[in-house]
Amino acid sequence: MTCADNARRGSLARLLATENLHIEHSTEAQTASFDLNSRTLTLPVWDRANPHTYDMLVGHEVGHALFTPNAEDGWCEAAAKIGGEAGRRVAQTYLNIVEDARIERMIQGRYPGLRKDFFHGYRDIWAQGFFGVSDPLKVQASGFPDRLNLHFKIGSFVTVPFFNDAEREFVKRIGAALTWQEVVEISGDLFAYMKSPLPPDQPQNGGDDDDAEGEDWEDSTEDSFDDESEDGESFDGEESEDGEAVQTPQGEKSDGKPQGGESEDAQDGEDSEKENSQPVKRNGTTRESDGEAVPEEAATDGALQRHLDRLNGPTSRGRIVHAYLPKPNIKNIVRDYTRVLSDIGHIGNARGGSLVYDTWSAENRKTVELMAKAFELKKAAEATARTSIRRTGVLDTGSLHKYRFTEDIFRKSSFTQDGKNHGMILILDWSGSMSGQMLDTVKQLITLVGFCRRIAIPFEVYAFSDRHEIIEKNLSENGITLKSDPYECEKEIFTQQWTAQTSKLTAQVSPVALLNLFSSRMNRAETDKIAKSLFRMYDGTAYDRAPRGYSLGGTPMNAALLAVREIAKSFRKATRVQILNTVVLTDGEASDSVNHPHFSDSKERGEVLRWVNGCSPTIMIHDGESGRQWYGDSWATQTQNVINCLRADADTKVIQMMIGYSRQNVSFAGEVAVRTWADEGFYETTKSHNPHGWDAAFVIKASATEVTMEELLAKRSADPAKTVTTANIKNAFIKQMKSRTSSRVLVNRLTDLIA
Repeated sequence: MTCADNARRGSLARLLATENLHIEHSTEAQTASFDLNSRTLTLPVWDRANPHTYDMLVGHEVGHALFTPNAEDGWCEAAAKIGGEAGRRVAQTYLNIVEDARIERMIQGRYPGLRKDFFHGYRDIWAQGFFGVSDPLKVQASGFPDRLNLHFKIGSFVTVPFFNDAEREFVKRIGAALTWQEVVEISGDLFAYMKSPLPPDQPQNGGDDDDAEGEDWEDSTEDSFDDESEDGESFDGEESEDGEAVQTPQGEKSDGKPQGGESEDAQDGEDSEKENSQPVKRNGTTRESDGEAVPEEAATDGALQRHLDRLNGPTSRGRIVHAYLPKPNIKNIVRDYTRVLSDIGHIGNARGGSLVYDTWSAENRKTVELMAKAFELKKAAEATARTSIRRTGVLDTGSLHKYRFTEDIFRKSSFTQDGKNHGMILILDWSGSMSGQMLDTVKQLITLVGFCRRIAIPFEVYAFSDRHEIIEKNLSENGITLKSDPYECEKEIFTQQWTAQTSKLTAQVSPVALLNLFSSRMNRAETDKIAKSLFRMYDGTAYDRAPRGYSLGGTPMNAALLAVREIAKSFRKATRVQILNTVVLTDGEASDSVNHPHFSDSKERGEVLRWVNGCSPTIMIHDGESGRQWYGDSWATQTQNVINCLRADADTKVIQMMIGYSRQNVSFAGEVAVRTWADEGFYETTKSHNPHGWDAAFVIKASATEVTMEELLAKRSADPAKTVTTANIKNAFIKQMKSRTSSRVLVNRLTDLIA
């Protein structure tokens, strides 16, 4: 059973239940079950089950989720009320039989497509003897509760006999039950009926009764079930596969004993007088409990639970540990731009940093204008497509002279439907591996910020970091003091940044800080101030000027994207944007993972991660919001699953941009990619080279080392020796023109994605 199969059945359960249920697949579960209070559906990992059987049990448990009331201890209270302390267990099996019949009928009525799964699923279970009996001839020898259970589960392909009007009345009542109160009432009547003795003139199970169903039953089912019983036992007086006694139609004594006590089978003919003097229970057996006679449990109900373990294959022997993603506490993760401005705003004015930025910014306005123009053209084209021309019915006096040649002499009006609002969230990788291309990446980031400001769309920019100093500073300013012990400190950070969504085990997420570098809430002066500081910090001469906590660190991209998911939803709500794009500027892989549970101490870790049958447990990560789940031991799919969660919940495109890569970095994608990168200055990765599932991923050539024609002309005019030749200027001019063409190609592609 693959994770994809598990996810499909989890999605099926949620769709059927029309609610976001918690779905857990467990190798320790023998059958599907549903917790009414926590709304958790537990599904077994059945490697040997066919799809119909699996989907049938999913539908069964969803039926409980939809139709069984969510009352605390409702089952136990009802069972105790019906059977008392001595008969509570028996009453509970009767409740289970009646309630199963009700909810299965109702779930199939709501979703008729499940009828096929129930038919084939129960037929497969019946053929394998999971009810403790696989021979149709033995069904009529079963007790009345067992026959009720079999009738409502396999009655569509096996005729189950009932021997008197009272039994048939129970069948009719169960088939019409609609509410839980009716289930309790019918179960109570069934318990009382099974305790009462048979009247002297009433035939026992299998006896002659002119009105009994199935007098020709053996003949009617003989053709449908030609196969022998799986255990190969004969019908007369032999044990079932459980070792339980089976009463023959003639009431003869069976060699075995029923589960839970000794049988009171009918004696031989010479003891018939003694038999008639004792009360005979309607299921053929009695049991004493604390001095009180109670009817036997329905054997088929318990047998099904025991035998479902056969479907577990050899790959299901290890345990599955389920961990749920927590919800980010954004206040303790995000450092707002006002704080960032006070932290680094002063750096840009040091050593002529303002002049460097101003020079570049003036040159970069052309690129920003080019992007804005392409975006406006795209929007204008879409507006034209949304425009419809309508006739008003009023004559156009200027066209009346054309009435002999055309009927188009009426005035027209144009109607344009409202367009969609755009928004953007930019994420910057603040890790040490970005040091070589950080300046180029910052330039691209500021270009995108300028583009957003130019076309007046809301935006937010965050840089993600795992530096402990900035995380601690942010928490401290929020009134949270961390403990000095490293282990306790790490647990405290997790508790303050992430909130458990359920009482179940929570997935571990790495500590992360999101530095709000830019925002559409900032004015131009504040934007320029931070831009100048970033330029100065990463121009190759001022790394030591980065304030405490702002130096480059690790790459907690998975944790950052999980936090951005919550930010994006709030951003959408606040700005009311209809089209949202999330652009991640990074150099590749995440260094953190979301693939193991969070533990409060080492004792809990040992209990949860204990080995069973020589196998270490498998971690299953659940996302309660999107309903996704994945195996935690699959490192390669971590970022892909997190991106899928972000895309699904925030309804956003997620685009990756890798800046400053060399030819060697692109060679992994093949020779075509290298040529494209060299000719156009960027390469858009194909699906086969995009394992993380980005909506688009670009590898962009750095432009920081390019020498422009203007720079060469300035150098030549100041050089009397004429070391800069005309050929140098010509080559620089060709490269510059080519670069501008490549920029237009990239700009147009980006515009197509975000428009």
